[in-house]
Amino acid sequence: IAWLHVTNACNLRCPYCYLGKTQEHMSHEVGLQALEAIFRSATRHGYQKIQIKYAGGESLLQFELIIALHEHARRLADAASLALDEVILSNGTLLDAAKIKAIQDRPIRLMISLDGIGESHDIQRPFADGRGSSRQVMRAIDQCLQRGLIPEISVTVSAENAAGLPNTVSYLLERNLPFSLNFYRENAYSSSSEDL
Repeated sequence: IAWLHVTNACNLRCPYCYLGKTQEHMSHEVGLQALEAIFRSATRHGYQKIQIKYAGGESLLQFELIIALHEHARRLADAASLALDEVILSNGTLLDAAKIKAIQDRPIRLMISLDGIGESHDIQRPFADGRGSSRQVMRAIDQCLQRGLIPEISVTVSAENAAGLPNTVSYLLERNLPFSLNFYRENAYSSSSEDL
């Protein structure tokens, strides 16, 4: 399993995030070199499958890079006869019909972060200007479902959104969405958020 951190940039300012935001992005060249190193290592050590997670920041800010890296990873996997599993980790706010179709046209999975319904999400996942992002994320999930793309949902649980967890889980179960619950972990960038 390898994470490719394609950007430090993000349009959200989640108080529990472990990443300092900058406008730095992974270059195409570095991405290709990272993939080649991953596949060399996997082959040398006898692995039969590689999982690549495209992450950020907000990974969809570098969507064209992700697609280019996917194409290269696919070629490397075919050449080495290795199984390849890829997933894009996203906050969902930048998803649109074109990106959904591009993901569907490739064997790439999508994981969207949704920490709650309404305020339970917004308190933990505001835009950089302070507005809540739940409406945009839920709209993105609906767009995926309408087009036949089943996203996996990642829910980060903290003291701030725990009370809304039953409603969140009900929402996910009603839509038959696969999900995981993750618990807030203190880190250098969230140390001022004692309420978490």
